[in-house]
Amino acid sequence: MMKRIIVLLTLIVMCTTIWAQQADNAAFFAGKWNVTVTATPMGDVTLLMNLKMKEGKLTGNISDPATGNEVAEIYSIEVRENSITVSFNAEGYDVFLSLDKKDENNLTGNMMDMFDATGERVVEKAEK
Repeated sequence: MMKRIIVLLTLIVMCTTIWAQQADNAAFFAGKWNVTVTATPMGDVTLLMNLKMKEGKLTGNISDPATGNEVAEIYSIEVRENSITVSFNAEGYDVFLSLDKKDENNLTGNMMDMFDATGERVVEKAEK
C-alpha cells in the first residue's frame, strides 16, 4: 500500500512539473512577432504574429504589419520545449508555420516545410 502511495505521489509531482514547464515554454512565445517568410511564389512575405496567453493556453492571430488588420485567426498552436507550430487558414488554404527559439528575441523555421521563415520579437517602446 505504501509503495502505491509513493508511486502515485511521484506521478503527481512529475505531471505537475511537466505542465509547469509547458506553461513556461508557451509564455516565452507570447507577444508580437514580425515573421518573414522568404522565397514564396509572392516573394518575401512579412506577417505579424500576435500570441496571447489566455487561461493558461496560447491563442492568437496573424495580421498585416502595415495596416494591423487581421489576416487570419490561428486555430491551432502546438508548443514544444523550444519550438512552436501555429496553424491558420489563409486564402482558403490551411497553412502551418513552425518556428524554433534561436535566442530570447529571434526565431527560425519554415512555413509548410517549404519556405524559410524567421521571426523577431516586437519590443514595445516605453512611452516617455
